[in-house]
Amino acid sequence: MKAFMIALLLLLTAVMKQTDGRFATSPSTTPTTTTTAAPTACKTCAQNLIMLTQAGGGSHAFLSDVTVTTGACAVRTLTCVGGNANIEINNGDGVIMDGDDGAVDGTATLQVTCNAAGTGWEYMGVLSYLRNHQNDMLSYLLLVASSLIGATEACAATSPTTTPTTTTSDVTALVGACNVRTFTCVGPNANIELNGGAGVVNDADDGATDGTATLAVTCNAAGTAWLFMNVPITQVECAST
Repeated sequence: MKAFMIALLLLLTAVMKQTDGRFATSPSTTPTTTTTAAPTACKTCAQNLIMLTQAGGGSHAFLSDVTVTTGACAVRTLTCVGGNANIEINNGDGVIMDGDDGAVDGTATLQVTCNAAGTGWEYMGVLSYLRNHQNDMLSYLLLVASSLIGATEACAATSPTTTPTTTTSDVTALVGACNVRTFTCVGPNANIELNGGAGVVNDADDGATDGTATLAVTCNAAGTAWLFMNVPITQVECAST
């Protein structure tokens, strides 16, 4: 019996040695597949989906038109620079003004984002103007950059006339929305006569007797006249004693 058990043990050992190779395993690995993702649709909006126009008075080219695609979707920024800069949207449906960003600095900026389908640029989540109004597909966003001389800046420098032809200073500057022209007369008892004697601005009218008389006139809404207290000024004269 003992001999039988020994023989059986030897047989089992031999069988196990023969099958070890069949069931050998290698360390497990997780296969990795590298793929190149297709461009996100919202990064593919065509530039010509926005029509840039220069049709209105004072319109001109944008200073810059920059598209950035590093974020989730393409973002396009259009910048208009000039006096009273503004960007008209959708043929007058809206306008971006200088100051809308909190700073009155002669710059108007519009930022639009490519939509999820890559078919149009959006501003504040609204698709641009549909020129044909017949479907929901984006057509064109009409933009006009207007920042050249506007009506309230266009008053001629040759009016009012000055008598004599020299004054201490004659300075025009954009103040708010309109041009303001300031005449300064310096001398003893300085004064500025208006419209051939119809009125006069005296030293001390500004609260300080300092040998200086100052007149500030504002360009009117039509750009046709300089106003002082809403009266058109056509002639000024600096005088002193």
